[in-house]
Amino acid sequence: MIDAQQVKLAATQLGWDACGLVALQSVDEVHRQAFLQWLRQGQQAQMAYLEINTTKHLHPQQWLPEMQTLIVLLWQYTPAQWQDEHLPQIACYAYGQDYHSLLKKKLRELLQCLQTTYPALAGRALVDTAPLLERHWAMQAGLGFIGNNAMLIHPQIGSFVFIASLAVNDAANAYDRPLQPTTCEDCGQCAEACPARAIVAPRVIDARRCIAYWTIEAAHWGIAPAQKCRCGYIFGCDICQKVCPHNKIPLVSVHAQNAVNQKLTQMTAADWQNIDEASFGALTRHSALRRAGFRGIKSNLQHYFF
Repeated sequence: MIDAQQVKLAATQLGWDACGLVALQSVDEVHRQAFLQWLRQGQQAQMAYLEINTTKHLHPQQWLPEMQTLIVLLWQYTPAQWQDEHLPQIACYAYGQDYHSLLKKKLRELLQCLQTTYPALAGRALVDTAPLLERHWAMQAGLGFIGNNAMLIHPQIGSFVFIASLAVNDAANAYDRPLQPTTCEDCGQCAEACPARAIVAPRVIDARRCIAYWTIEAAHWGIAPAQKCRCGYIFGCDICQKVCPHNKIPLVSVHAQNAVNQKLTQMTAADWQNIDEASFGALTRHSALRRAGFRGIKSNLQHYFF
């Protein structure tokens, strides 16, 4: 049995900003029904993999049969400096290197650290691409609450956080509990600020309207946007997070790994218009922008900037 406090100490020493532990089990009935209702209403847009993997999302122990505990971790990424507002905007999580490889490496470091005390411990690093409702499990692990914009909000560090999980094959001597339910109904700034009106109810995002969906997922698949929305973003969207009062804390990421690619964040509209595919490949090496791709970014520029 692993010691929860030892796990959290090791996570802190490796640079993680928050850590919580939760038993690996099925999603509770309330959140299960909310997820199924979201799918029934088609609010996942054309992200068919969410529907195909519904059972895996709701019952992660079925595809992680040897695992007993989820160690859920947060990595804060608020930039020290935002892009000039007149430039084509990129979601700030993509200012630097792609977080998938970075966080998987950090998870493996944590596992190796724990194995010095627990040699039989085995684990699996999970970052974003696995069929896991990450925000749900982060909430269950006491790392925050879900805001009206459906983002996980940590009370001290806000919502500009990556969520990563390490599933391990042992129980813990103590598990964390969800925070007291916190809602944002009396605020509404995120819903009001969204130019596409994608926040259709508290904690419900209709991906069919969401700028982040259209500029990343839809762009990746070459799906033509339904309409123009001159929000200024050509990859992702931070609008609903920027206006959130929980992100008004003057907190900036201290992680050297989050270093900003200045050439990328200083690209003008003309630069993006004139870039060729080879130059795009060099510019976006190790960047999340490759998810949208060269043609996707070019299309986004026309639909969301001009």
